[in-house]
Amino acid sequence: LDFSKLTSSAYTTTNFGAPANPSIRGQTADLFINGVRGRITSNGNGLPLNFNAVESVNIVKGPATAVQGTSMYVGGFVDLVTKRPYFDVTKGSVSVTVGSYSQREWTVDVGGPLTKEAAYRISYSGQDSKGYWENYYNKNNSIYGALTLRPSKGYEIFINVTASKYDYTENW
Repeated sequence: LDFSKLTSSAYTTTNFGAPANPSIRGQTADLFINGVRGRITSNGNGLPLNFNAVESVNIVKGPATAVQGTSMYVGGFVDLVTKRPYFDVTKGSVSVTVGSYSQREWTVDVGGPLTKEAAYRISYSGQDSKGYWENYYNKNNSIYGALTLRPSKGYEIFINVTASKYDYTENW
Protein backbone atom coordinates (compact mmCIF):
# COMPACT_ATOMS: atom_id res chain seq x y z
CA LEU A 1 0.00 0.00 0.00
CA ASP A 2 3.08 2.26 0.05
CA PHE A 3 3.24 3.02 -3.68
CA SER A 4 1.46 6.33 -3.01
CA LYS A 5 4.52 7.38 -0.97
CA LEU A 6 6.78 6.82 -3.99
CA THR A 7 4.90 8.72 -6.68
CA SER A 8 1.63 10.53 -7.22
CA SER A 9 -1.44 8.61 -8.44
CA ALA A 10 0.07 5.19 -7.65
CA TYR A 11 -1.38 2.80 -5.10
CA THR A 12 -2.17 -0.88 -4.60
CA THR A 13 -5.82 -1.81 -4.64
CA THR A 14 -7.12 -4.20 -2.02
CA ASN A 15 -9.37 -6.48 -4.01
CA PHE A 16 -11.02 -8.64 -1.37
CA GLY A 17 -8.52 -7.34 1.18
CA ALA A 18 -5.41 -8.74 -0.53
CA PRO A 19 -2.94 -6.25 -2.02
CA ALA A 20 -2.45 -7.11 -5.66
CA ASN A 21 -1.11 -5.49 -8.84
CA PRO A 22 -0.44 -1.78 -8.37
CA SER A 23 -2.67 0.85 -9.94
CA ILE A 24 -1.29 3.93 -11.66
CA ARG A 25 -3.51 6.78 -12.86
CA GLY A 26 -6.61 4.71 -11.97
CA GLN A 27 -5.64 1.78 -14.20
CA THR A 28 -4.12 -1.58 -13.24
CA ALA A 29 -0.38 -1.58 -13.88
CA ASP A 30 2.05 -4.23 -15.04
CA LEU A 31 4.39 -5.71 -12.44
CA PHE A 32 7.95 -6.63 -13.41
CA ILE A 33 10.72 -8.20 -11.34
CA ASN A 34 14.19 -7.33 -12.63
CA GLY A 35 12.62 -6.40 -15.97
CA VAL A 36 10.68 -9.67 -16.37
CA ARG A 37 6.88 -9.61 -16.18
CA GLY A 38 5.95 -10.88 -12.71
CA ARG A 39 2.28 -11.69 -13.13
CA ILE A 40 -0.59 -11.40 -15.55
CA THR A 41 -4.11 -11.78 -14.26
CA SER A 42 -7.45 -10.88 -15.78
CA ASN A 43 -8.42 -8.61 -12.87
CA GLY A 44 -5.19 -7.57 -11.14
CA ASN A 45 -5.74 -9.83 -8.13
CA GLY A 46 -2.77 -11.69 -6.75
CA LEU A 47 -0.67 -12.45 -3.72
CA PRO A 48 0.58 -9.55 -1.63
CA LEU A 49 3.85 -8.09 -2.88
CA ASN A 50 6.91 -9.31 -0.99
CA PHE A 51 9.23 -6.36 -0.45
CA ASN A 52 11.80 -8.38 1.52
CA ALA A 53 13.56 -9.18 -1.75
CA VAL A 54 13.36 -5.62 -3.15
CA GLU A 55 16.30 -3.18 -3.26
CA SER A 56 14.61 -0.45 -5.34
CA VAL A 57 11.39 0.28 -7.23
CA ASN A 58 11.02 1.86 -10.68
CA ILE A 59 7.55 3.26 -11.43
CA VAL A 60 6.69 4.38 -14.97
CA LYS A 61 3.36 5.99 -15.84
CA GLY A 62 1.84 4.94 -19.14
CA PRO A 63 1.77 1.53 -20.83
CA ALA A 64 4.83 -0.70 -20.98
CA THR A 65 7.08 -0.20 -24.00
CA ALA A 66 7.64 -2.65 -26.84
CA VAL A 67 10.70 -3.95 -24.99
CA GLN A 68 8.55 -5.22 -22.11
CA GLY A 69 5.81 -6.49 -24.41
CA THR A 70 2.15 -5.57 -24.57
CA SER A 71 -0.50 -6.38 -22.03
CA MET A 72 -3.96 -5.20 -21.07
CA TYR A 73 -2.55 -3.03 -18.25
CA VAL A 74 -2.23 0.53 -19.55
CA GLY A 75 -1.82 2.50 -16.32
CA GLY A 76 1.92 2.03 -16.27
CA PHE A 77 4.35 -0.46 -14.88
CA VAL A 78 6.33 -1.11 -11.74
CA ASP A 79 9.71 -2.84 -11.90
CA LEU A 80 10.89 -4.32 -8.60
CA VAL A 81 14.69 -4.54 -8.60
CA THR A 82 15.85 -7.29 -6.25
CA LYS A 83 18.68 -7.10 -3.74
CA ARG A 84 22.16 -7.88 -5.04
CA PRO A 85 25.10 -9.41 -3.19
CA TYR A 86 27.98 -7.24 -1.96
CA PHE A 87 31.43 -7.87 -3.47
CA ASP A 88 33.33 -5.26 -1.46
CA VAL A 89 32.86 -6.29 2.20
CA THR A 90 30.54 -8.35 4.39
CA LYS A 91 27.80 -6.13 5.79
CA GLY A 92 24.31 -6.41 7.15
CA SER A 93 21.48 -4.75 8.96
CA VAL A 94 18.81 -5.56 11.51
CA SER A 95 15.59 -3.62 11.95
CA VAL A 96 12.64 -3.95 14.31
CA THR A 97 9.39 -2.01 14.15
CA VAL A 98 6.98 -1.92 17.08
CA GLY A 99 3.87 0.19 16.82
CA SER A 100 0.38 0.76 18.05
CA TYR A 101 -2.30 -1.92 17.64
CA SER A 102 0.30 -4.65 18.32
CA GLN A 103 2.35 -3.97 15.18
CA ARG A 104 5.55 -6.06 15.21
CA GLU A 105 7.87 -6.38 12.21
CA TRP A 106 11.53 -7.39 11.90
CA THR A 107 14.18 -7.82 9.21
CA VAL A 108 17.69 -9.29 9.12
CA ASP A 109 19.80 -8.74 5.98
CA VAL A 110 23.40 -9.88 5.51
CA GLY A 111 25.71 -10.44 2.57
CA GLY A 112 29.26 -10.29 1.34
CA PRO A 113 31.96 -11.88 -0.77
CA LEU A 114 32.64 -15.62 -0.69
CA THR A 115 35.60 -15.36 -3.06
CA LYS A 116 36.76 -12.75 -5.60
CA GLU A 117 34.34 -14.30 -8.09
CA ALA A 118 31.35 -15.07 -5.84
CA ALA A 119 29.17 -13.16 -3.38
CA TYR A 120 25.94 -13.86 -1.49
CA ARG A 121 23.08 -12.07 0.23
CA ILE A 122 20.40 -13.45 2.56
CA SER A 123 17.45 -11.54 3.95
CA TYR A 124 14.70 -12.62 6.33
CA SER A 125 11.65 -10.58 7.34
CA GLY A 126 8.67 -11.35 9.49
CA GLN A 127 5.54 -9.76 10.83
CA ASP A 128 3.17 -10.65 13.66
CA SER A 129 0.67 -7.81 13.94
CA LYS A 130 -2.90 -7.17 14.94
CA GLY A 131 -5.06 -4.35 13.66
CA TYR A 132 -7.41 -1.80 15.14
CA TRP A 133 -10.52 -3.72 14.13
CA GLU A 134 -11.76 -6.91 15.71
CA ASN A 135 -10.21 -10.28 14.72
CA TYR A 136 -7.67 -8.77 12.28
CA TYR A 137 -4.15 -10.20 12.15
CA ASN A 138 -1.21 -10.27 9.76
CA LYS A 139 1.42 -12.95 10.26
CA ASN A 140 3.98 -13.49 7.52
CA ASN A 141 7.52 -14.72 7.06
CA SER A 142 9.78 -14.28 4.06
CA ILE A 143 13.29 -15.40 3.20
CA TYR A 144 15.34 -14.26 0.21
CA GLY A 145 18.69 -15.50 -1.03
CA ALA A 146 20.92 -14.32 -3.86
CA LEU A 147 24.20 -15.55 -5.31
CA THR A 148 26.29 -13.78 -7.93
CA LEU A 149 29.12 -15.51 -9.77
CA ARG A 150 31.63 -13.65 -11.96
CA PRO A 151 33.69 -16.42 -13.59
CA SER A 152 35.34 -14.06 -16.10
CA LYS A 153 35.48 -10.38 -16.92
CA GLY A 154 32.24 -9.18 -18.53
CA TYR A 155 30.26 -12.29 -17.58
CA GLU A 156 27.96 -12.57 -14.55
CA ILE A 157 25.53 -15.20 -13.30
CA PHE A 158 22.89 -13.94 -10.89
CA ILE A 159 20.67 -16.45 -9.07
CA ASN A 160 18.00 -15.49 -6.57
CA VAL A 161 15.17 -17.27 -4.79
CA THR A 162 12.46 -16.21 -2.37
CA ALA A 163 9.91 -18.04 -0.26
CA SER A 164 7.07 -16.50 1.69
CA LYS A 165 4.25 -17.62 3.96
CA TYR A 166 1.27 -15.32 4.45
CA ASP A 167 -1.44 -15.70 7.07
CA TYR A 168 -3.73 -12.69 7.34
CA THR A 169 -7.33 -11.65 7.67
CA GLU A 170 -8.78 -10.19 4.49
CA ASN A 171 -10.28 -6.73 4.87
CA TRP A 172 -13.75 -7.17 3.40
